[in-house]
Parts: sequence; C-alpha cells; structure tokens
Amino acid sequence: MRLATLLVPLALATAVNGAFAQAPGAPADDRVARYAEASRQARAGQIERALESFDALARDFPAWVPASRGLGLVAASAGEELAETWRGRLRERVRRLRRDIAASVALAVLEKAAGHREEAHRLLLTAVTAGARSPLLVPLLLETSEDPAGLAGWFALRASVLPGDSAFEAMRARLLLAEGRTAEADRIVRASLQRHPDDPELLSLGARIARAKGDLSAACERAGLAAGLLPPVEVPEIRIPRRLWLARALIACGRTEPARGLLAGLGPMATPPGSPVPAEGAAVVRAELELATGEPVKALARLPQAPAADPFWSEAARAVRLEALAAIGAGYGEEGRTLPREPLPAGLA
Repeated sequence: MRLATLLVPLALATAVNGAFAQAPGAPADDRVARYAEASRQARAGQIERALESFDALARDFPAWVPASRGLGLVAASAGEELAETWRGRLRERVRRLRRDIAASVALAVLEKAAGHREEAHRLLLTAVTAGARSPLLVPLLLETSEDPAGLAGWFALRASVLPGDSAFEAMRARLLLAEGRTAEADRIVRASLQRHPDDPELLSLGARIARAKGDLSAACERAGLAAGLLPPVEVPEIRIPRRLWLARALIACGRTEPARGLLAGLGPMATPPGSPVPAEGAAVVRAELELATGEPVKALARLPQAPAADPFWSEAARAVRLEALAAIGAGYGEEGRTLPREPLPAGLA
C-alpha cells in the first residue's frame, strides 16, 4: 500500500492510552476476568455465547483493544454463516460511526482472516487514528501491511502532532524494531522515557532493547523499574510475555527475588482461539531462576519434557539443561554456556 493511501485524517484524540477508556455508566473494571470467561466459552465451543460476551465487553470498554480483537478472533473461528452475520453487524457499526474503535478492530481481524488485507489495514489505521493503543495491534498492522516502511513513515508523521502520547511512541518503536531499525527504535524509547520515566511499556521495551544490545546494566535498571509499575489490568497475551522477559533481565543481573515475584504473577492463561500464549516460555524462565539460585536439580525438573515449539525457547531450555547438568557433575558440552541471543520485541511482549 502506498504511503499516500495510508494518510487517513488524524483525530485529535485526547486519550493517550485507550486501554483504560470506559463507556459512561459501565460496570466496575472487571475486564480481565470477563475476557478470561469469554475465552473459556470460546475454547469450550460455546461460540455464540462467547461472541456476545466479547461484544458486551467491547461495548463497555470501547477503546480496550483486547476485547475487540477477541471478538474478531472468535467470529473468525465461527462457521461461515455466523462469521458473515457478525461481519455485517460490525460493518454497519463502522458505517454509522467511522471512529468506532471496537468495531473497527474486530472487523479488521475478520477481514484479515478472510484474506482482505488491504481493508483490514485501513480499518486498523482508522482505529489507531481514533486513539486505539496496544502492543496487540502491532502484529496485525504488520501482517496486513504491503509497505512496512510506509507504515513506519505513517507513524512518524503522526508522532509530530501527538506529543506526549507514550503508548503511540511505544507502538512506533515496535514497528521500527520489526523493520530491523533498532537504533531508531532505541532513540524513540529513550526520548519517550525522558518525558515518561514511569511508563511500564516504555521501560519494558527499553529493557529488552538494552539486553539485546548487550547492555546488561541498563536492561537490569529498566526491568527493575518496570516490574514495580506494571498495571493490574492486563490480558495474558500482554501480561505473560512482558513478565517473562522482565524476569529474564532481572535473573541475568542477579536480582532473583523481584524475578520470582514477576513469575508468581503470571496468572491465568485463558485466551480466545487464534491467540496463543507462550506458556512454554514460563517453564524455561522458572528453570533459569532455579539455576540462578543454586538449585540445578530443581531447574532440570522445571524444564518441559518435549522440545518447545518456539526455537528460541527450545534453545534456551537446552542451555539451561547443559548448565544444570554441569552443576551436578553430569557432563557439560562445549556449547553449554552459550545462551540464545535475545530477540527484539517486534511482536506481543
């Protein structure tokens, strides 16, 4: 898609982080519990009930991206007739209110599943322009974009008229990382942290970028700050990867107790169909923690029996296993101390 196509009108939205926007008269903030229940309904095959649950959640919290994304994912997993019914409903809502964030994101997920990438991308950009902010949007934007460099340019243009929007800057940094433009992403995160030193998303991003660059001191400092600032309302797709990567950074610099606290707060892992959570990573990080606290036998017991599906976690598990075996005198390979290179956070974490 050409850059000119991406230049949709910019809404002067005042909400910096849509994650906490709530409709007037909505009930108390029980989003995560309702999200988990709707996900369980979908996983149990109660598709129509799950759709209604996600729709109600999206209406109560119209700018909260996980709810509308969940609605789209469940609708896409339904049969053709039911999916088309919801596509029609969502299209009508977008027609009536072009800047309906919830309807735009849900419809974008449906259109992407149907192979309509360009329309899905247009809807996502409309949602971002209206104030949608979430790391969950970044993979969707990348998967539907025909011009990732143009997409990064679109974000750069809007950054100049959205001063102080830390969540927007975090999304912009993630897009640059996906393009391999690490230095630019690092500059954006550093500059944003000057204005928002207590933003957990920026601190988490900064910690992972620093560790990937080999700056263990900066990674440890940022991870420690982020660990004490994590919001209480996060869905598993955000909460679990973020806590795992922060825990790894803290373990690497010897701060095992804060890391243990992060792992204790991983919480439930119920997600809608089509939204995997890196649960296998949790076992590996727990094993790394046991190893760091002098418990190699417990570390071996923590490791998953089968190889991880994700190559990164599979390699990390191998490294822990070799080091733990060496610690108990059971042999050590030449590659045992070579930990896998830290991947850059272009996706969910």
